[in-house]
Amino acid sequence: MTETTRVRQHVMDMIRDTREPHAQPVLSERKLSQATGTSRTTVRRALRELIDAGILMPQRGRGTFVNRKALNGHERKRIQTGTIGVLFYGKYVCQPSGAYGWSVLKGINEALGEQGWHLTHLTPAAPGLLAAEQIVARKLDGLIWVSPSVDHRTTIEQLTALGLPVVVINRNADAGTPHHVTVDHHAEGQLAAEHLISSGHHRILFVGTDSERPHLAYRYEGFAAGHMKHRLAHDSSLVLDVFPATQTVKHMANLLDRTRDFSAIFVADTLYLPAVLTCLRQCTLRVPEDLSIVAHAPELSYISDGIQLDSIHSPLEKLGQTAANRIIKLLQCGGSAVIREQLQPRLVRGNSTRPWASFPLLPKRHADASHLKGIGS
Repeated sequence: MTETTRVRQHVMDMIRDTREPHAQPVLSERKLSQATGTSRTTVRRALRELIDAGILMPQRGRGTFVNRKALNGHERKRIQTGTIGVLFYGKYVCQPSGAYGWSVLKGINEALGEQGWHLTHLTPAAPGLLAAEQIVARKLDGLIWVSPSVDHRTTIEQLTALGLPVVVINRNADAGTPHHVTVDHHAEGQLAAEHLISSGHHRILFVGTDSERPHLAYRYEGFAAGHMKHRLAHDSSLVLDVFPATQTVKHMANLLDRTRDFSAIFVADTLYLPAVLTCLRQCTLRVPEDLSIVAHAPELSYISDGIQLDSIHSPLEKLGQTAANRIIKLLQCGGSAVIREQLQPRLVRGNSTRPWASFPLLPKRHADASHLKGIGS
């Protein structure tokens, strides 16, 4: 907190503690300087901010007085403060981890702090089911639940019934509450497809279908829609199921043994990226000389072997900030506002893609585009 902010809050506290603050002038600059232990320049700056806000009115020869009407309006708008709980809790996780978790938490913390709200991080002992009573017992004003699993739908419904507002940051919108903030996963997949197709790539391998992670299905839907937009149909044989994730290298190697009839890869989750790059090195395939790659990555850039990957970036800090701002709004509105917000991803360009026409050696099938499935005429 800056000195100016501290003095401004001191003046506002004095006004609130005075029975009829509008009937007498506020303390002089000299007395305020002595009371707060700051310079008169700092006091003057704080008073100027209150004057600019209309709360104080200088009157020549009399001093500075409180504007009753403006003060009443300010107090009506004054945000109540309290404690918001943050819970990272799903089927496999019970604490923030990696770029996703820490970036979201940073955004939540910054937004709550700016508005005077306290944050408490709930840390269950282990992943699994969590009783609503355990959360309510913490005496929270609201809860931000990050990535709950579908198994927690009942718990969230119970929390809502018990009067605890819950905003979910979730990759699966069906989470038992109407209040959720997420990234548009459909747009992530579509953005990747359109970026590669615009460079001439029509045979693109999609890495990242996993029945345990529904947001990947949304990304594939967007990926297929990106093809449709260019009057193409994505070849379903160019989809790599990576469940379980620990077997990604094996799955990728088996696919490369069957076919190399693609010129680009979209890795739909950073979790699979190291395994994909490892497999390509083992097969002596170079990026971007032999294959172009676009990856979904929470970081602004992902660098591997000196290559900065073209990536689909999700605004994770903004995701946390938005959830924090929305739960404060929810508390202010008494639960009357339904919060459903999707943030849009963006493409961060690196040097991991090349135009399809620039590849020196291509499989025979690539030289003839007649195998592509055109949509319409």
